[in-house]
Formats: sequence, C-alpha cells, structure tokens
Amino acid sequence: KTVSQTTQTAQASDQANSPLISPFKADGATIFSQNCASCHTTEGQGEFKDISPVWLKTSTPKEAFNLISFGHEGQGMPAFTQLSTREIWNVVAYLFTQGLNDADLHSTSLIYQNLCLSCHGSEGQGDGPLAVSRALTMTDWQNQPLLPNYSDEQLFSIIRDGKGSEMNAFAVMLSEPQTENLTKVVRLLSIQEA
Repeated sequence: KTVSQTTQTAQASDQANSPLISPFKADGATIFSQNCASCHTTEGQGEFKDISPVWLKTSTPKEAFNLISFGHEGQGMPAFTQLSTREIWNVVAYLFTQGLNDADLHSTSLIYQNLCLSCHGSEGQGDGPLAVSRALTMTDWQNQPLLPNYSDEQLFSIIRDGKGSEMNAFAVMLSEPQTENLTKVVRLLSIQEA
C-alpha cells in the first residue's frame, strides 16, 4: 500500500465505525440504481452481477462501506467520493438486506417472534420480557445500525451455535435457510425501512 492508500484506509475506518443514524434501505436502493447498477445489475433476488454472494456473506457492513468509499483499483471498482457517508451507509443497508421475499420475511418474522423476541425485544432493543425479568444486559441493535462489525456468516454462526452462556444455540430448531433469513431480519430491525 502507498502512504495515500494507508491514510485513506485509516480515514475510512474512522468513518465506517457505524452509521451515525439508522440508514434507509429504500434510499440505498435508489442510490444503487443511480450509481452502481450500470456495473452491478440485479441478477435475481439478492444477487448482483460482479458482487459475489460469498463476499456478501463473509464481509462486514464496515468492509463494504470502505470498499464503496475508496474502491479497489485492482478489481476495477472506483471510489465513490461523490457520495456522502450517509448515502454510502444507505447503499450498504440495501445490499445487506437483500434476498428476502415477502413470504420469507413473514415466516422469518414469526420465527423471530417465537424464538428471539423474549430476549431481544420486538424492535431488537434488548428489552424483551425475559431479558427484563432476568436483568440481562442485551445489545440494542438500533444503537448499532446494520451491526457493522458482523458479517452474515458471523450472525449465522451466533444464531446456529449460540454465544456461550449468553445465548442459546438454535441449530436443532432452524434449517440453514431459516437461519440465513433470520440474519436478514436481525439486520432489518436495526435500520429504517422507509
């Protein structure tokens, strides 16, 4: 890396810690259409040309923010310096919440209500009745819009395998597609839909 690239990466890390306010998925879709779709056309539900589904599963929203902000010359990805920090987070919100049709969203929301709401609360604020009655300290996802430090793969693992004594494992109760969809619902709870 050059000194300039190192400086840009450090600046991006500072800006990419987390969105200051919850991003808007719908605005992200519009910005994506205007700035990204000429290269990354939509190829189906949740899939885009030249954006690897594996990359989307294994990258964090923070990493996506940095890629959009500063590009990747070796892969022909330009830096989108004309977009504001807010606009970039909106695009990231759009990308990381793709792949749920209405039926999947409905059925996965029911799974969330049955398995997750008692601790995480109806809006993901960690204020569910079980968390309150046991005085559990829960993360408020709305204070960490998009859960920027977690890839879909990491969220999938936490849901499937649990998190030590803090959270039960749900591998026996949920299929792989149900678990994948639940990662999207968790992200949706942390952002604004409008």
